[in-house]
Amino acid sequence: DVAEVVLPLLLLLANNSFLRQDSTRRFKPHPLMWQFIRNKADQYLPLNTDIQEKHATYFMAFVQAREGFHEHPEVVLLRHELNIELANIRRAWHFATDHLWEDLLGQSNLTLFWHFLTQGRKAEGAAFFEEASQTLSSESLTHARILHRHSALLNLSGDEESSRPILERRLVLNR
Repeated sequence: DVAEVVLPLLLLLANNSFLRQDSTRRFKPHPLMWQFIRNKADQYLPLNTDIQEKHATYFMAFVQAREGFHEHPEVVLLRHELNIELANIRRAWHFATDHLWEDLLGQSNLTLFWHFLTQGRKAEGAAFFEEASQTLSSESLTHARILHRHSALLNLSGDEESSRPILERRLVLNR
């Protein structure tokens, strides 16, 4: 879906040992193919950036589509989907943060906050929000919300001392 590749092509690549299908029926490149792709990626930087943009857009929309999952009857399935895609979500979040795409960060931060909170992974969630919290410098509502969620996760994980200055920064934005 993300790469706009159809199943027959994926199966052909799998038959030629370029891809493998894992236990979740997802296709993963052979480790040697990953190494080759990484070595060649720098030569195609504009194309690589375009692919990363599509990836970030897709996975932030994926997260947004699960907004309110913690109140949904299929909470276990939705949480499982988020956990399976967490590495992709992290990569997308990192890209959006690096490029200061507050619209992408804005559409996913509430769901990610609840994802970490409801699983008791508060310290992990705080670390997740820390990058955006430190990188963004605007006075936007998105930045204020990210600061608030970062501070809340720190506080709930027992790190009240680190939480306080972040909350104070957030309060300054809301004035």
